[in-house]
Amino acid sequence: MTTSRTRQQITGDDAEARAVAVLVAAGLVVCGRNIKVGNDELDVICEEGDVMVFVEVRHRTSRAEALESISAAKQKRIVRAATRFLGPEVHRRYSRFDVVVVSPNGIEHIRDAFRAPSDEPDGPA
Repeated sequence: MTTSRTRQQITGDDAEARAVAVLVAAGLVVCGRNIKVGNDELDVICEEGDVMVFVEVRHRTSRAEALESISAAKQKRIVRAATRFLGPEVHRRYSRFDVVVVSPNGIEHIRDAFRAPSDEPDGPA
């Protein structure tokens, strides 16, 4: 039995494939795509040296729209999924959260686009 894909799913798959090509060209090693962790999903998981990189892919009409679509709640879900994915390694392995924006203007890889709450600086001393 075949399942027909919606136009949105096909567009998303294409954006993700294009994003992966950019990540690989930048030297990242792709470890997984569309990884389900509980009720959450990680779009792309890569390694860059010793760093585990969790990448959210956004296909939108503009960079601003793409970034706005990754709300604080969405970031929290991504961080939660990454933490669960890493399991006991979470405290021993550095990780980073990147975003790849795919828009009519091109593809942009934004390194360290957001941080896990525990990674936030403490503020002025």
